[in-house]
Amino acid sequence: MGDFNCPSINFRDGYVSAGPASVDYKLFDKIQDLLLVENIQQETHFRDGTTPSNLDYVLTDEENIVQDVVIEEALGKSDHAVLQWRLVVEPDSTRNTKS
Repeated sequence: MGDFNCPSINFRDGYVSAGPASVDYKLFDKIQDLLLVENIQQETHFRDGTTPSNLDYVLTDEENIVQDVVIEEALGKSDHAVLQWRLVVEPDSTRNTKS
């Protein structure tokens, strides 16, 4: 998870508006190669004079592991939204806990 600053990546529609030599394109390509899922589908970056964008990603290797995403207002002077989510995990039932 983090602020990746790749505004030309559009995960919702599955494309990159920058060329193949750009960092945005290379990152998107690597995320696709690794079969990662981007879990934030709304804009998270709001700066006066610019179009809102999604620069903050929460990447997982499983679908539906991140649920109930909440986009809240930025703290202080930040131009990034505060993100909250629920991470769904299950105990490993195949693991033997007895010694």
